[in-house]
Amino acid sequence: MSYGAFSEPFEEFPDIPPMISASDGSALYDDGWRSLVGTIIAANDVTNLYRYAEVHGTCFFGPGAEVHEWNPDEWDPFLLAAEKGNIDVLRTLAEIFQSDLSQMEPLEARFRRKNIHLLSVACLYARFETAEYLPSCGPPLGGKLNDQESTDPPLLYAVAALGFTKERLGRDVEKSEIENFVYRLLDRGASVRQANRYANEDQPDQQSSPKVLLKTVLGAAAPHASYRLASRLIAEGADIHAQQEWYVLGEGDVKKVTALHIASGSWNLEFIQALVENYSDGELAKAVTVADSEGWLPLHWALFSLRNSFIQRSEEETISKGLKIVELLLEANPDTVNTQGQDGAAFNFAVAGMVDGAGRLLFVKLLLDTKPHANTLNARDQSGDTALLHVLKHHEGCSWSHKGYFMPLIDLLLAHGADKSLYDNHGQTVLHKLASSPTHNEPVCPNLLEVLIPFVDINQADANSWTALHFMARNLRQLTASRLPVSRGANASAINKKGNTPLHEAVGGRLIRRGKKDGSLEWPTLSEKIQAQDEIISILQEAGASMDQPNVAGKTSAELLVDKRVQWEKGRE
Repeated sequence: MSYGAFSEPFEEFPDIPPMISASDGSALYDDGWRSLVGTIIAANDVTNLYRYAEVHGTCFFGPGAEVHEWNPDEWDPFLLAAEKGNIDVLRTLAEIFQSDLSQMEPLEARFRRKNIHLLSVACLYARFETAEYLPSCGPPLGGKLNDQESTDPPLLYAVAALGFTKERLGRDVEKSEIENFVYRLLDRGASVRQANRYANEDQPDQQSSPKVLLKTVLGAAAPHASYRLASRLIAEGADIHAQQEWYVLGEGDVKKVTALHIASGSWNLEFIQALVENYSDGELAKAVTVADSEGWLPLHWALFSLRNSFIQRSEEETISKGLKIVELLLEANPDTVNTQGQDGAAFNFAVAGMVDGAGRLLFVKLLLDTKPHANTLNARDQSGDTALLHVLKHHEGCSWSHKGYFMPLIDLLLAHGADKSLYDNHGQTVLHKLASSPTHNEPVCPNLLEVLIPFVDINQADANSWTALHFMARNLRQLTASRLPVSRGANASAINKKGNTPLHEAVGGRLIRRGKKDGSLEWPTLSEKIQAQDEIISILQEAGASMDQPNVAGKTSAELLVDKRVQWEKGRE
């Protein structure tokens, strides 16, 4: 083991002497955070661990039982050794600890106090040799496969390792290796049901409360497990109907989640096939109607897709698997396409999900093939967005490879009855959504504006009294977009809550950089900014806007224009 990083004093501690003389005779220094002893433990270097303890004692074990305010996130040498799978160092640490007369508690008591379960840690990091050694080694290091006192069941942690990346595990481990280890745990008697985690199980005063599942082995397996492992877990007693909690990115902890929800959102078709084979008659049709605490069905999980969290193969193969899952769920109960909750119906999830471009188009087409109810396509989410409003709001977020699918998706939604006249909870219409897009890389398509304008009140103001023209005018790239509404009667003198007219927004507007297809950025010149701004000002003035009308702050457009040009000339924007 090379300790090159510790061969010289650290810059922050230039005067501190060497911590130890290593077994090869070299002097080793520390960085003040016990990194040296941590590196020794991680390297399974028993010889230098003894040397460190001889020189510095056992301070690396941290505070003893007399320190009651223990930090559960504090570094612990036993945990590190188990995480790295270093059996020799684990035994050495135990020997050093037990021979240290300053320790005020037995090692097993220390583990209980700090909630340390070495076997579970070894399982979580797929350290197979260590995990197979610990149950047989006896106290104080040994652990039980079905330890009822443990809140960290080894089997649950072993299954959870299926979702760990190479970086988290610290090395490459094939999924098949982890599954084979899980089979060995099951063969040794690890109980699927006893490995489930319940709320309040570590709080004796609340044991009488109804049992609420937090984690299940089947749920932990659902994102990644093979058909074979799913089938084995079910055969070992896993409840395919169990409802648990699950963390969803952007949503937090969601309750009443089934394994079917998780597998659907993870696009694990093999796992779902194992579930399907174990449902009795009529159970699948019922299972696909079970909503989680947010009102999401398994269909919604599949459409929204959690796939960005996992390692995938080719895009085409991945999308194909997702489509098969959605098709399977719809065939089990076609009416689930019409189920609406606080986040809308199936179409809302399809357009808001992690799939973009051609894939999104395919999912929407698949939903339309089920002949949904007339109002399903126009279902609203919590913000009042319909599928159409959501797509328009995020159209600038498309990658270059997916921009070509934006208009076909809009055309598809409109052709099947998407209502162009609806607006969200803030009063924003389809025109607001187009105009207020966050990146403004490209001008709004004139043909799309032509389609939408006849169906909305062009002067409708949102909750902050902004009209679509206010948004269009402040984006100096939207010359055509601004001209068209004005020609159709948009009020160039409308006032928002700040007292700003579209002209105020234009003189304070921006012509920002635009992304190019090769990934580079194109920055506008000063002359390009001035030309674009002058043109929009001219359009608005011709429509009756005045440069001399003050806003709530008492500023006129003429005054703001002077300030803006000074900023540009100084290169501040």
